[in-house]
Amino acid sequence: SFPVGPVRRWLPLLPADDVFNAMDRCTVVLPRPGDGFYAPPPASNEAGHTGFPWGELTGMGADHVRAVVRRFFLASGVCQPSRLLVRAANRPQCVVSAQAAVLGALDAHA
Repeated sequence: SFPVGPVRRWLPLLPADDVFNAMDRCTVVLPRPGDGFYAPPPASNEAGHTGFPWGELTGMGADHVRAVVRRFFLASGVCQPSRLLVRAANRPQCVVSAQAAVLGALDAHA
């Protein structure tokens, strides 16, 4: 069962800081279409600072997305990651999922 309650039980389930840092280094997150400027991705473990990381992608989820996309790129070789454009809904779990996908694509071409 998934833990509910004190934030202390949730924080260990979020992706590790090194994974967040790797995703932040390989992606540019735009705030909204049409704004015309780049914004940095949300700070690592941002949800932990608001008190409840509900709806966040877990570390296991980020690892799974990364691995699936890595296998896809290794098997298909469809395109170079530098030509990859990923769009996601403006929700933290969607943004982190997209960042994990890009990181998986980069892993395949490393």
